[in-house]
Amino acid sequence: MTRIAQSHQEQIRQNRTEFRDSIVKSIMTPYTLLCVALIVFGVAVTLLDAKGVPILLVCLVLVAGVRLLFTLRQAQRRTNELLEQMMERRG
Repeated sequence: MTRIAQSHQEQIRQNRTEFRDSIVKSIMTPYTLLCVALIVFGVAVTLLDAKGVPILLVCLVLVAGVRLLFTLRQAQRRTNELLEQMMERRG
Protein backbone atom coordinates (compact mmCIF):
# COMPACT_ATOMS: atom_id res chain seq x y z
CA MET A 1 0.00 0.00 0.00
CA THR A 2 1.34 3.41 -0.83
CA ARG A 3 2.00 6.10 1.72
CA ILE A 4 -0.77 8.24 0.31
CA ALA A 5 -3.31 5.46 0.70
CA GLN A 6 -2.13 4.72 4.24
CA SER A 7 -2.31 8.40 5.14
CA HIS A 8 -5.81 8.60 3.68
CA GLN A 9 -6.99 5.57 5.64
CA GLU A 10 -5.49 6.95 8.83
CA GLN A 11 -7.25 10.28 8.23
CA ILE A 12 -10.56 8.44 7.71
CA ARG A 13 -10.08 6.52 10.99
CA GLN A 14 -9.28 9.74 12.83
CA ASN A 15 -12.36 11.47 11.39
CA ARG A 16 -14.56 8.53 12.43
CA THR A 17 -13.11 8.58 15.95
CA GLU A 18 -13.68 12.34 16.29
CA PHE A 19 -17.25 11.98 14.99
CA ARG A 20 -18.00 9.11 17.37
CA ASP A 21 -16.54 11.02 20.32
CA SER A 22 -18.59 14.13 19.52
CA ILE A 23 -21.79 12.06 19.25
CA VAL A 24 -21.13 10.31 22.57
CA LYS A 25 -20.25 13.61 24.22
CA SER A 26 -23.47 15.25 23.04
CA ILE A 27 -25.66 12.27 23.94
CA MET A 28 -24.16 11.51 27.34
CA THR A 29 -24.97 14.84 28.97
CA PRO A 30 -26.86 14.91 32.27
CA TYR A 31 -29.72 16.74 30.58
CA THR A 32 -30.13 14.11 27.88
CA LEU A 33 -29.95 11.28 30.39
CA LEU A 34 -32.55 13.01 32.57
CA CYS A 35 -34.84 13.44 29.57
CA VAL A 36 -34.49 9.79 28.57
CA ALA A 37 -35.17 8.67 32.15
CA LEU A 38 -38.30 10.82 32.35
CA ILE A 39 -39.63 9.51 29.04
CA VAL A 40 -38.93 5.89 29.99
CA PHE A 41 -40.64 6.41 33.36
CA GLY A 42 -43.68 8.00 31.71
CA VAL A 43 -44.02 5.26 29.12
CA ALA A 44 -43.55 2.53 31.74
CA VAL A 45 -46.28 3.96 33.97
CA THR A 46 -48.58 4.36 30.97
CA LEU A 47 -48.03 0.74 29.93
CA LEU A 48 -48.79 -0.50 33.43
CA ASP A 49 -51.98 1.50 33.86
CA ALA A 50 -54.07 3.62 31.52
CA LYS A 51 -54.29 6.24 34.25
CA GLY A 52 -50.60 6.86 33.63
CA VAL A 53 -51.32 8.91 30.50
CA PRO A 54 -51.44 12.19 32.48
CA ILE A 55 -48.12 11.24 34.08
CA LEU A 56 -46.69 10.66 30.61
CA LEU A 57 -47.90 14.09 29.52
CA VAL A 58 -46.34 15.69 32.60
CA CYS A 59 -43.08 13.89 31.86
CA LEU A 60 -43.11 15.11 28.27
CA VAL A 61 -43.70 18.70 29.44
CA LEU A 62 -40.80 18.36 31.89
CA VAL A 63 -38.58 16.99 29.13
CA ALA A 64 -39.48 19.91 26.87
CA GLY A 65 -38.67 22.33 29.69
CA VAL A 66 -35.33 20.67 30.44
CA ARG A 67 -34.35 20.70 26.77
CA LEU A 68 -35.29 24.38 26.52
CA LEU A 69 -33.19 25.21 29.59
CA PHE A 70 -30.27 23.23 28.18
CA THR A 71 -30.52 25.07 24.85
CA LEU A 72 -30.62 28.43 26.62
CA ARG A 73 -27.61 27.46 28.71
CA GLN A 74 -25.62 26.50 25.63
CA ALA A 75 -26.51 29.78 23.94
CA GLN A 76 -25.47 31.73 27.03
CA ARG A 77 -22.14 29.93 27.17
CA ARG A 78 -21.49 30.69 23.50
CA THR A 79 -22.40 34.33 24.03
CA ASN A 80 -20.03 34.54 26.99
CA GLU A 81 -17.23 33.02 24.93
CA LEU A 82 -17.79 35.54 22.14
CA LEU A 83 -17.83 38.42 24.62
CA GLU A 84 -14.57 37.21 26.16
CA GLN A 85 -12.98 37.02 22.71
CA MET A 86 -14.11 40.57 21.95
CA MET A 87 -12.72 41.83 25.26
CA GLU A 88 -9.37 40.10 24.59
CA ARG A 89 -9.11 41.76 21.18
CA ARG A 90 -9.72 45.19 22.70
CA GLY A 91 -7.36 44.74 25.63
